[in-house]
Amino acid sequence: MTSMELLELLGGIHSDYIEEAHRKPTARFRRKPLLIAAVMALLAILTACAAYVMHNWNEDFFTRQSDEPLRPEQIQYVEEQSQRPGDVQTHDGYTIQLLSTMSDEKKGLAVFQITAPQGTDLEALGIEPAQDFKVREISGKPPTRVSSYTQEDSDGQTNTLNFYVEIIPMEDTAQPGAADSVQKVSWKITFSSLLSRIHDDAYEQELLNTKYKGQDGVMFTEEEYALLNKETVLAEGPWAFTADFSQGDTQSIELITAPIEIETKLVQYNPKADTADLQIPEPGKVKITSLILRPLTASITWDQSVLKEGFDGYLEMGYWQENDFIYAVMKDGSRIVLANNGGGSRGSILLEAFSPVILSEVDHILFPDGTQVPMP
Repeated sequence: MTSMELLELLGGIHSDYIEEAHRKPTARFRRKPLLIAAVMALLAILTACAAYVMHNWNEDFFTRQSDEPLRPEQIQYVEEQSQRPGDVQTHDGYTIQLLSTMSDEKKGLAVFQITAPQGTDLEALGIEPAQDFKVREISGKPPTRVSSYTQEDSDGQTNTLNFYVEIIPMEDTAQPGAADSVQKVSWKITFSSLLSRIHDDAYEQELLNTKYKGQDGVMFTEEEYALLNKETVLAEGPWAFTADFSQGDTQSIELITAPIEIETKLVQYNPKADTADLQIPEPGKVKITSLILRPLTASITWDQSVLKEGFDGYLEMGYWQENDFIYAVMKDGSRIVLANNGGGSRGSILLEAFSPVILSEVDHILFPDGTQVPMP
């Protein structure tokens, strides 16, 4: 696209200037340099604005997740890795656009913008995009896990918001043939409808002060729950998108050349039991046989020979407790949390970084027991 086509597409430029830009040079030498300077200045502003918008889509997400602003090298990484599909669909006056995708081998992030009719306050409506959407491989198989988040998009408009979708690929042998990398297949993301859900606080207090007065652990009836959480269909779809992460970051580094032992807590259970009969976490030593670090995730493999015969188990570390966190410690001393959000298969843990990990800047990985694994 040429500069003039860009200006015409964006609009807001006086038609005389556009027509003049298309004309061949004339003898008006004084005006032409001024026009070129004005156009170049405007293009610089437009370029800066476009970069700012993209910067906000992803920087806001990681900033809120990590609770601290991204460093300049992280911002640069996000901007370089963000793909811009731009697919837009509208139904019943509601527009959904696939703004951006980025990924490493084990995690894909897709950013959508939802735009309601002018004058609509989406936050006041309590819009719930996640209530009626699904993510599948093109073949139809589901991923291991999908997380979604609704966030303000910082544009100052009440009728727009951003919707973030995180996809973790299936690794369980119970799904033969499923992709073990988010980058190996395309993903179909479908919004069937957009719902509004508003919680009636006044009615809840009325129930707690009358029917359930003085009771602990209140369980509302199905009818009461429906009245407490009123759902309204705002728009009917479907809005169907294809997210392709094949151009994402493929970097990864194996940090362990020989097994290491760490102190942790092990939870064991009998998978054949009628109920999940979990044992109390027992502290002990476990061998870590692999630690692969990527920009958005890390994979840990541990030796299952410590399990009782016929039992499965998992390591109680890296979850949402600060003293159990695993960290990527950077060369400047700063830390990035690597959280265990439940991904991975038996004998492995999939950790998700709270913010992008620039691999060349990592000094070591720090386990909860104080064990440090240096970069090779």
